[in-house]
Amino acid sequence: MDLYSRKILSWSFSKYRSAKLVSKTVLNAIKENNCTSDTICHTDQGCEYTSHLYVNTLKEHGLQMSMSRKGHCWDNANMESFFHSLKTEMIYFNKFQTLEEAKTHIINYMNFYNYERIHSGINYLTPVLCEKQAA
Repeated sequence: MDLYSRKILSWSFSKYRSAKLVSKTVLNAIKENNCTSDTICHTDQGCEYTSHLYVNTLKEHGLQMSMSRKGHCWDNANMESFFHSLKTEMIYFNKFQTLEEAKTHIINYMNFYNYERIHSGINYLTPVLCEKQAA
């Protein structure tokens, strides 16, 4: 997530958490967005984010690494808020029959979140409109 615009920059799906998954997601974010040496990638302290693969992916692309303190979920409050919105606005209201069905709904929600959902923290704009106005 871009903290200024609240836009979700990239996402990936897998049945399992892994360093490969999060590194792939970072590479997609780099490819799709204007990431610079000022870009900070903030995460919790999960093992996939402390892995050599993930750390080296950030270093190779000149991105800054930042991690929440143990037990301090508010260090990453914007992402925690996003996951709360995803769950309460979409996931809890659906009974998915397959992983593919869940993926389809989540992708649709991500597009809704970026292009249609307004946010009080960015003057009631959508993330994409906020990003465009800042450009």
